[in-house]
Amino acid sequence: LVYYASPLTTIKEVLEKRDASSLYWPISCANIVNGMSWATYGLALNDWLLFAPNAVGAALGASQMALIRAYPSRGDGGGAGGERLETQRR
Repeated sequence: LVYYASPLTTIKEVLEKRDASSLYWPISCANIVNGMSWATYGLALNDWLLFAPNAVGAALGASQMALIRAYPSRGDGGGAGGERLETQRR
């Protein structure tokens, strides 16, 4: 769970600045896919010790993506989409 929640340590900064550049979207996507995959495997095995933490991890990844979507990067080279905004300016 610490692995999944560690990017959310900057949640206060994201909410105060209204800028999610401290969150890197490929990592958040990977967390969602990883958590969902292991949670599905745990569910198939009926292993709740495998399912529960990975389902929570997938939910935490989804919350990271929600923050990235709600507060896009301002284009100062941040990880949440600064590249996309920079190419739009050209």
